[in-house]
Amino acid sequence: MEFRNRDRHLQILNQHYERRQASLMVVYGRRRIGKTVLLRHWIENQLSGQHLLWTAHRSTSDVLLAGFSEAVATVTPGVHTQVRFANWPALFEQLFKLAADRRLVVVIDEFPYLVECAPEIPSLLQKLWDKHKDKSRIFLILCGSHFHMMHEQFASQQKPLYGRVTESLVLDEIAPEDLSLFLPRYSPEQIVETYSVIGGVPAYLELWDDRHPVFKNIDERILSGRTFFSQEATLLIQDELAEPRTYLAILEAMGANRCAPAELARKTGIAINHMGKYLRTLLDLRFIRRILSEDVKHRTQTRMSRYENSRSVSPIPFPVCLSACRLGGAKEALAARRDRPHKL
Repeated sequence: MEFRNRDRHLQILNQHYERRQASLMVVYGRRRIGKTVLLRHWIENQLSGQHLLWTAHRSTSDVLLAGFSEAVATVTPGVHTQVRFANWPALFEQLFKLAADRRLVVVIDEFPYLVECAPEIPSLLQKLWDKHKDKSRIFLILCGSHFHMMHEQFASQQKPLYGRVTESLVLDEIAPEDLSLFLPRYSPEQIVETYSVIGGVPAYLELWDDRHPVFKNIDERILSGRTFFSQEATLLIQDELAEPRTYLAILEAMGANRCAPAELARKTGIAINHMGKYLRTLLDLRFIRRILSEDVKHRTQTRMSRYENSRSVSPIPFPVCLSACRLGGAKEALAARRDRPHKL
């Protein structure tokens, strides 16, 4: 993915790097939003000091410990790269020791996978951070795509790392006015049309071809089944939630409409008294948006709310994809949805 439009985030990274004291930064946001690209660009183009970037993956704690040990060895003077630490406390103690008299940037990407394999890591980091933060110059960056898990891990008072973070860097979609950086050949009208379909997710914009009309891109990039778009909604929700079926049913029932909780309950068969918790989770994950009429006096009047797909989970709503299969293309499918009465 080519790097564009993250100057403010680079500035924040540089400001924290210039600090002399220990820093703990959390970088998170949904998949394909450009977190790893941002950090790699910063390290390769703007960072002059010593650094370590290591990416966790789904495996066992022993396998991850071995891989991380090799990475730590690369920034440890006089140590062979095949060294393996005996356990996680020894590894992290070494990182804080290395940063005792120099600024050392340590980036752990896909942090939720590390916690999944080694659940003791948050408590260990809390203990070592409290022990070393006043005499260490480490710049520890924890990055992850599991939005719900990352937010809960650092924002919940019940979690070990609560209150230790010096900066939370949340990456959002590219703003509409900046889409021309990705699609320079498009007219303003085509930019608006594109944004209405795929929003501002950088990976989606990279896949878009501005040499072709918007509808051709929809047919070839989204509805053809040849790209990641075909399973995007399912994969994103499975990534975030242990029991995704109920949430997928709500998104499918919502489609391209604005729906009240009672309507969603009727369409899905989910009890109305349970619908609120599912909608709150989807709101927290930014998969849907809550719409309130100007006539509503209090924002707490949830029964007066309408909810719609935010397009951050699925560029084309489920019913449109199904219509495309029957009608033969994006233009016909979207037109069919447009001509149907829209409930507000």
